[in-house]
Formats: sequence, C-alpha cells, structure tokens
Amino acid sequence: MNNIEIWGHQRSGNHYLAALVNKNFLHLKDYTVLLGGHNLLEHPIKEKKYLYIHRNFNDVSKSVFVLKERFGLVVDSYDEFLISKYSDMYHKGLKSKVKFNTLIESGISEGTSSFFKNIRMTPFKWHKKHISVSSHAAGKHGNIYLISYDDIKSKFITEMERISAFLGIPIVDLQNVEEKVGYMNIGS
Repeated sequence: MNNIEIWGHQRSGNHYLAALVNKNFLHLKDYTVLLGGHNLLEHPIKEKKYLYIHRNFNDVSKSVFVLKERFGLVVDSYDEFLISKYSDMYHKGLKSKVKFNTLIESGISEGTSSFFKNIRMTPFKWHKKHISVSSHAAGKHGNIYLISYDDIKSKFITEMERISAFLGIPIVDLQNVEEKVGYMNIGS
C-alpha cells in the first residue's frame, strides 16, 4: 500500500507533483492514487508522508478563474472574482467541460466540483489560510513537506533531491514530466 499523499490548493500543481513523484520514485501505473485532495486543513494527519504543494496566489487565482465553471463559479470578471466570496460565486448545477490528462487516460471531463460551495472567504483569504494552516501543520508534524510549484519549475534538481531525502527514496535518474497533466481549459 502506498504511504505517500500529495495535497495542495486547487490549481497549485497537485497533478504535476504526483506525476513527478511517481515518475522518479514510485513507478506506479497510475499517479492519481497519490492525490490526497485539496483540504489538508480538515484532514487527520496519519502515519504517511504528505507532500503539500503551494503556488503563488496570482497564478492560482488566474487558473481558478479560467476554469471557474469547473468549480461551479459564476462571476463576470477577474476583478469581481478577486473581491467575491467563493460561496457567493458558487451555483449548484452549473455545467462544465474541461480537458484532462493523467498520462494513462485523457479526454473531456463533464463534472463540476462543489469544493468552493461553502467557502465563505475571498480567493486571497482562502489561499492565505491554506498556506498558513499547511505551514503550521508542517511545523508541527515531521511527515508533511511543503513544496513550492515555482521552486520545482526553477530549481528542479534541487527540489527533487529534497523530495527524495524527505521520502527516503534514492534518486536513480531524475526526469521532468513533459506533458501537461491534470485539468485544463478546453482551449489549452
């Protein structure tokens, strides 16, 4: 049984990190089994290794806005999105179509996430809370490792070596994931 889970705020690179960890350390058929979810804030910490990926707010917020229908959000402009609470933007029953790629399967997903339905915070406040609580949890538990998406992109070897040390799995040959993975706008 796998003892590693990947967590992080939506649109922070969860799929990318899971694909990297799988490609370089685990070699499972399907990397998506590593995905724990998005809300580590309410998750009981178990005897596992948790990798929590975070990404700068501007990139996360723009990505959520581009895929707003995927999250059941109805909002006219990015500026309005930034000042609105997620719960106020959420509309049940909104239909969404997005592309997905998990490296073993790709296609069109026609589902809408209800994750933001009860989040009574603006995107910035929710993102800030995610980072704060996850940082606190990582400081409290030795089995949570915080990883910056931007650092993986800019310092790939260094960050992968740190992940290797945290997981206790030796590096054989580091390789990046060349394909886009996860959920993307139909136009991407």
